[in-house]
Amino acid sequence: MNKLVLGITAFCLISASAFSAAYAMRGGVPGYGHGMSQNPGQCMNGLTQQEQQSVMDEKNRFLDETRPIRKEIFEKRMTLEKEIVKKNSDQSKITQLRQEIYSLRKDIQSKRNAHMEKMNEIIPGFSDFGYHNWRQNGQGRGFMMNE
Repeated sequence: MNKLVLGITAFCLISASAFSAAYAMRGGVPGYGHGMSQNPGQCMNGLTQQEQQSVMDEKNRFLDETRPIRKEIFEKRMTLEKEIVKKNSDQSKITQLRQEIYSLRKDIQSKRNAHMEKMNEIIPGFSDFGYHNWRQNGQGRGFMMNE
């Protein structure tokens, strides 16, 4: 009897983990994380049409502005990885690449800070931390209010 109970318990645990992994791979609940792409308008509940357009324009501007930098970071990371796996890697080149990547990341961060300030101008009370809650809850304006 114990073997039967143990077998059923093991089967249930394995099934539950398999189903949860499959659920996570599909993006989860729409409105949470990457599942947001299934219904992109859901994160803008409570915003006027003009605010929604301003948010999308600012987001696209930021992505367009940082695309070349992100591409350069990617290329430098690939070069860095190739250099690291070499049998006789050049430590000075590795150090230089790491410094360049760090510098590019700082550049993106400064652009991101400006982007977040612009988003705060469009939607007063907007912050990076609240943005995730705002997107996930779909509450629009009330995402950072202390009520």
